Amino acid sequence: MDFSSKPATVPRTRQQQLMRTARAKASFRPLNLTYIIYHGYSFLSLIFIFPTKHLISREEDFKSRELVRSRIEERLGETDQSKLPRIHEGLDRKSLYHNGLRFAQALLEDEIEHRHGYFDQATHHYTLVNASPFGLHPLMFVPTLKLQASPEQLAYWLPLAGSGKIIGAYCQTELGHGTFLRGLETTATFDRETDEFIIHSPTITSTKYWPGGIGYSTTHAIVMARLIIGDTDYGVHPFMVQLRSLGDFRPMPGIELGDIGATMGLNSTDNGYAVFNQVRIPRQHMMMRNSSVTRDGSYVKAPTGNDKLSYSTMIYTRNVIVHTMAFQMAQAVTIAIRYSTVREQGNLHFNPQISNEVSIMSFKSQHYRLLSSMSRAFAIIFASKACDAIYQELVLRQSQGDHSLLAYGHITTASLKAWATQTAADGAEDARKCCGGHGYSALSGLPDLASDVAAMATLEGENYVMYQQVARYLVKCVSAISAGQPIDSAMEYLRTPTLHRHCPAQGLDFLKSDVQ
Repeated sequence: MDFSSKPATVPRTRQQQLMRTARAKASFRPLNLTYIIYHGYSFLSLIFIFPTKHLISREEDFKSRELVRSRIEERLGETDQSKLPRIHEGLDRKSLYHNGLRFAQALLEDEIEHRHGYFDQATHHYTLVNASPFGLHPLMFVPTLKLQASPEQLAYWLPLAGSGKIIGAYCQTELGHGTFLRGLETTATFDRETDEFIIHSPTITSTKYWPGGIGYSTTHAIVMARLIIGDTDYGVHPFMVQLRSLGDFRPMPGIELGDIGATMGLNSTDNGYAVFNQVRIPRQHMMMRNSSVTRDGSYVKAPTGNDKLSYSTMIYTRNVIVHTMAFQMAQAVTIAIRYSTVREQGNLHFNPQISNEVSIMSFKSQHYRLLSSMSRAFAIIFASKACDAIYQELVLRQSQGDHSLLAYGHITTASLKAWATQTAADGAEDARKCCGGHGYSALSGLPDLASDVAAMATLEGENYVMYQQVARYLVKCVSAISAGQPIDSAMEYLRTPTLHRHCPAQGLDFLKSDVQ
């Protein structure tokens, strides 16, 4: 908020004066930084969902975002910042979920009506979009269609998804298996006589558990299940399954659905469970862009023979998580910096005769902690842009039948997801601590931010497993180099010995693009 726009007759408080003074010291135009942060990344979703969307300038993009934000705040009654956020009006499970439905409907309808993709990755509060009951629809359901459906399947399903006539989820994690995808137990057995797949949960641990939106909110889901033809298990593949009737919204026959209850954060959505009891779906509901099953039950393997093509959705999702974490960490740190700017307590003197107090941002420890966290938030933002470029190149190559970038794309997003989510969780928690007792109050917004960010270290790949996968990949690269074998081109720098080399850059040299 720019307090300089207030009428001259309205006296400024001491805190407003301190904030205005601090902002006046900026050595750059903040709006230019806004252009850099936002412009470019939003095109991932815009092009992904609306391929005909024209590219726009930085100024147009900023104005468009501001217009959308104002429109959503007006619709949700959030324009008066002196009022408590609606989330604090009702703290029981039902009220939190109903609030989620309110803003989920507003975001989805605004996207459809005005044809933009600003809420495909984050909500209007910059929380990862899975905070919305409809969040997995743009985050994982539609991207999976784009990546895994055949042209014929895409022509049928994408218009339904894009118009909101169906709302989709992504069912992968099970009660017994999460990160270890090869261990998933849900089966999709082909019935040659009826030309159908039978989706089944053979054990309690095969229950699909945690998917956002399936508790009460979604009509369809991409279900990851083991493809069984005869006595042969062909591994995990994606299948389109209708969860609820489009008439009365009751679960389809043979499907048990429910909400798993309150969680540590993100209670505006309905993380749920699904049990399948011999549920039949048409053969054509297997996503068949990369692998397929013919009418006689023959399995046609992916052209590259790569059994991990169905994991491309995870690469996209992890990249979105990284980008969103930068904003949520920055939110927490911004709150703490603003508080530290206007909070006057203590002074920098040991003389008891000097009683004037100073802003706690003047203390080097506070200054160091908060600005270090903010710099990391910027680092995550720009790293996510580089990671997005890798993903876009992967999608382009895959559209041409070239999947050679899949391993490098996976390992890049896995490593950055692990580092960014842990860094954001630590940064948000430290920002809360920097605000003392006020940071523990829900009024600060920090407890919600800290709890929401904490979940990201686990979902879409537990961080320590991600680090182990990265280490394994690097060891493979080194082994290949030792054996004189090829490696991914982006890793060719490993061939150059660096044991006795040192970086000559110092201090401000690291701000130069050619040094970076």
